[in-house]
Amino acid sequence: MFGKNVFLKEQLVKFGFNNIFGEANYLFFKGVPKLRERLLARGILIRNCDDYYGMPAGYYRIAIKSHEDNIRLTKALEECIDG
Repeated sequence: MFGKNVFLKEQLVKFGFNNIFGEANYLFFKGVPKLRERLLARGILIRNCDDYYGMPAGYYRIAIKSHEDNIRLTKALEECIDG
């Protein structure tokens, strides 16, 4: 799990997302507007955290999955922020 966690953290930083580092099997990060909808259109579901008490708008939660799934997620993130 630890290696997968590091990979996703590094990818979020690479994309310029402010992420909240943790050691759980998921990560919180501040993303771009409508990111959930953009990823959902690509078949990837992430958690919008707008309804979390005390969490500012624009934060999301992603699960740490297999390395192949994490690569798929990062490719989709790249597509979403580039286009």
